[in-house]
Amino acid sequence: MIAVLSLLITAQSVKPIELMVDGVARTGAMVVPASIPEEGVPLVFAWHGHGGGARQAQRSFGIEKAWPEAAVIYLQGLNTPGRLSDPEGKKPGWQGNAGEMEDRDLKLFDAVLAWAKKEIKVDKVFTMGHSNGGGFSYLLWMSRPNTFAAIGVSAGGFRTVDGIKPAPLIHIGGRKILWFAIRAKAERWAGCGRSTSVRILLRRGGMLRERSDGKAKLVRQLSL
Repeated sequence: MIAVLSLLITAQSVKPIELMVDGVARTGAMVVPASIPEEGVPLVFAWHGHGGGARQAQRSFGIEKAWPEAAVIYLQGLNTPGRLSDPEGKKPGWQGNAGEMEDRDLKLFDAVLAWAKKEIKVDKVFTMGHSNGGGFSYLLWMSRPNTFAAIGVSAGGFRTVDGIKPAPLIHIGGRKILWFAIRAKAERWAGCGRSTSVRILLRRGGMLRERSDGKAKLVRQLSL
């Protein structure tokens, strides 16, 4: 078991997660809001990148600080071969495609979601992640298409769109990623062709700008 997340939270509480999935111990923690309304709370799954961990993801993402009304689950990945590095799989991560590693992480998600619904009343479910964790969020979107209210991805990707249904998505990429490549993929993944509304936002010099037809226009001033 990984150490329970040492979260500096006052109003919220932390429930450790210790589950056996296909005979393997899986661990993590769920941050629970101070109060749970009658309709339930939003539940966010936050997935670390390759080589990261649950505690590191909590420090980096801080979802419960930005959205204190939500419950947030941080899980610990198992050693996984990386696509760009770590081919021997000495660092933790998540499966990249359906059917890999006997779907160990898809099964983990199913088990933890069922556990969470017994612990608290859940309203809508969200998934987000960085890099390998972002790719796993895409895999969840494809494999569990009717589960999520919205998806968030940072520097992640996926190789196929089979099974993906239109849903609210925010995808954040680095400055060196060509905006038109992101736009083309986003339009294709949306499943509705070029008539689909796809907003590409770029942050440069303290500004958040939107690219459209090769030109950028100011959307809002960022406070940095």
